[in-house]
Amino acid sequence: MSFLRKVLYEGDSNFNGKVRVEDMFGVRKLIASDFTQSRSLNSQGNSEVYWDAFITLAGEQSKNASILILGLAAGTGASMLRKKFPDATIDGVEIDQVIVDLGKKYFGLGKSRINIIVTDAKDYVATTKKTYDLVYLDVFIGGVAPSFASEDSHFEE
Repeated sequence: MSFLRKVLYEGDSNFNGKVRVEDMFGVRKLIASDFTQSRSLNSQGNSEVYWDAFITLAGEQSKNASILILGLAAGTGASMLRKKFPDATIDGVEIDQVIVDLGKKYFGLGKSRINIIVTDAKDYVATTKKTYDLVYLDVFIGGVAPSFASEDSHFEE
């Protein structure tokens, strides 16, 4: 079925290795090291994948909630959080500028009123003075989560 898939971008990233954006029947996917990192949303604003469960687990937040996304990628979670919490302040941390640029070009990331911070999530958490009502953790390099993502000390910070 590869003849139905259109590759919109192929390149390399220092953090994620081989990266591509593909479109198949109007669904765009950002794939890094053979793992889907982001995808476009359907007409109801859902991903039809595990991101939907994350949004359900976010529960209810105050109108002016402050949300931190660790592992922004091309913005799947950010777009869904923006839809659910239209007035929230959302900071998205992504280590890979290549991924952010692809998010802006192919997934509308620059239009979703997200404060984009390009840095390492572990460093950001260790140094920020901000506090957040909700933290959305989705840090992966390819299919592997960095070890800090499961450390108790990281969750305490």
